[in-house]
Amino acid sequence: MNNFSDHISAMEIAYLLVDKDLSILEISHQAEVLLRVGKGQRLVDCSVSFVDEDYYPRDVLKEVQSSVDSHTELNIELGINYPTEMLSGRSCS
Repeated sequence: MNNFSDHISAMEIAYLLVDKDLSILEISHQAEVLLRVGKGQRLVDCSVSFVDEDYYPRDVLKEVQSSVDSHTELNIELGINYPTEMLSGRSCS
């Protein structure tokens, strides 16, 4: 491991870097899989919905836009919940 991105990849950390228009400039493989978007796309094209710990909708895109507008760093911890059939190829019933 020669550089920082090698360490990030080895730890399987999901990260992305966006510009002021929320266009994705850099994205890790893990983030591509989790968020279902890629480099060059806009973060608003993400097909994932976000909820808080009480399962109320959370406007993560608004949080990201606010962080970009104020030039501040934003760290968001996400938990991923996929239906069982997506993980095993079997039905939940």
